Amino acid sequence: LSMQFSSLPAEGCVAATLGCAPTSRDVAAYLDQHDELRHMRDEFLVPKISDLPPCRIMLLRKRSVRGLCDRRRALPRTSEEL
Repeated sequence: LSMQFSSLPAEGCVAATLGCAPTSRDVAAYLDQHDELRHMRDEFLVPKISDLPPCRIMLLRKRSVRGLCDRRRALPRTSEEL
């Protein structure tokens, strides 16, 4: 397993290089700029809670809202037309 990840930088390497915390916006911006799959972002819709129609929040289960807005469940942009 360790051989699979041997080419990855050590945890916090980007943050250390930038001189900031691993959770800072600077690290996120750097990783976004250097993302090899960045061009794919325009191919998917990633719904946000603000994109949902208004409803009584008590009717929603936290898990279902979180799942809908999770990046792992992004919809192909072509489904927008359906």
